Parts: sequence; C-alpha cells; structure tokens
Amino acid sequence: PIAEYKKLPKDVLAAMKALYEESAIEGAIEMVRNAPMAAQGLAEAVYGLMASIDDKSGGMIPEEALVPASSEVLAMLAEDCQKAGIDVRGRDIAIATQMMIMRMLEESGQDVGEMKAAMDKVDYDKVGQMIEQQMASSEEM
Repeated sequence: PIAEYKKLPKDVLAAMKALYEESAIEGAIEMVRNAPMAAQGLAEAVYGLMASIDDKSGGMIPEEALVPASSEVLAMLAEDCQKAGIDVRGRDIAIATQMMIMRMLEESGQDVGEMKAAMDKVDYDKVGQMIEQQMASSEEM
C-alpha cells in the first residue's frame, strides 16, 4: 500500500493530513460507535472521509489510487476506533473493505453482479484472522 500511497498527489496527502488534524476523525469514530455493525460504520465513515478528502484536494484523487487510499484511511480509522474502546476486529475491516469497494464500483456505473457473487464466497472470518495477524505484527515493529 505504501507504493500506491506515494502515487497520491500532494494535494490529496495534504487533505488527508488536514482531515486528521480536524475533528472529522472524531465524527467518524462516533459514526462507527453508533452503527448497528462496526463494518457498516467503518465503511460509511471512510466513504464520508474520502469524499471530504476529495473535496479538500479539489478532486485530485486519481481513480487508480481510490481503493488504496480508502484502504489506508480505513486502517487508520480502525486503529483510532480501537484506541477509543470500540471493538473493531479484522473481520469488520474485511467486510467494510468489501462494502466500500462495492459502493465505489456501483457509483462509478460498473456492473457489480459478478464481483458481488465472488465476494459473497469470501470467508470473512479467515480474512479477518489474517488482518488481525498483520495488525499484531505491525504493532510489534
């Protein structure tokens, strides 16, 4: 993800930084806290944060960087939610990622039928365990 992150225009990076310096992240954390499911709250909050980043950068997020940038924001938000005492697990992150990608594809006018069928076969418990292992190993560094 870092290689993709470096491809982002400076305006986008500045907007991401500004968002974290403002209270927007606190609102996103509350959105996750108040959601019926953590995954749903994460997906909706990241979508809102990315819309703000896109607005602040003047629409400078390249289409090919949208998913990597969203994933980076999702990872940061999930970590912030955990620090705020919200139970966010790897499975929630995996499901939120799927929800975000599907929404982005739908809003860009793409047919998501085949993608949805493929994603419905994903074992989110297994993917969640892998994410949690990654998170644990990055904390050790």
